[in-house]
Amino acid sequence: MIKQTTAVGNIPLYCRSRRSRRKKTGIKRWIASFLVLLFILTTYAICQKTAEPAEQFIYQPVVVQYGDTLWELAESSGLQMDTRTLVLKIIAYNSLAGSTILPGQTIYIPGPAKIIAIN
Repeated sequence: MIKQTTAVGNIPLYCRSRRSRRKKTGIKRWIASFLVLLFILTTYAICQKTAEPAEQFIYQPVVVQYGDTLWELAESSGLQMDTRTLVLKIIAYNSLAGSTILPGQTIYIPGPAKIIAIN
């Protein structure tokens, strides 16, 4: 087998190319790591900007009367939200098993939070 060498010195070609490959592989890994980190940071920044502000509600107790439904109570809350969303919030806040409510039961209904200005 004839050993090929470079024009400069007596370094075999296969040794030289292996070192170059290692260098290129290291650079490629560094660039890939940098791009992944950049992607993660960008995604995080976008998610932070698009996150909705925390909703401020004041839950007021209401005694259920005969014929009341969660839907009617949610509509009468005075909030400009989707009624389905309000019903789900009422169920979650009151830890109800379903949408059944009974007369005489006290449940808490969300209402708009009043902002108090301190002068």
